[in-house]
Amino acid sequence: MTETEAVARMRSLFEWWMAPENPLPVALADKFEFDSGLGTMSADDWLWWVRQNPGWEAVRVLGLVASSTGGSIVFGATDPVTNLRHRISWLVMWNEATLTRILQTGATLPEETELD
Repeated sequence: MTETEAVARMRSLFEWWMAPENPLPVALADKFEFDSGLGTMSADDWLWWVRQNPGWEAVRVLGLVASSTGGSIVFGATDPVTNLRHRISWLVMWNEATLTRILQTGATLPEETELD
């Protein structure tokens, strides 16, 4: 996989996360894990959780890098329910065509903090 293809894969995963009613653009490994630091979810649990999310507002990608084995994306967003601002990062790992793991970290930002 080229760097351009890897970046495109990261972007398509992120775009799906923002509109999960669309088909997931990547295959999940049999033992896929999503780790938020609070716990680990299996593929089925993660898909259900993402689809329950009411969405985010003012989403801004702050950085994205990718390679043949995975990538990282950092973004800012506002939770429309609480109106709290968040900075979230994903470390994404894949093996060939399958997504194997996402490690998510995040922070809630003070109200006056810009998302960039």
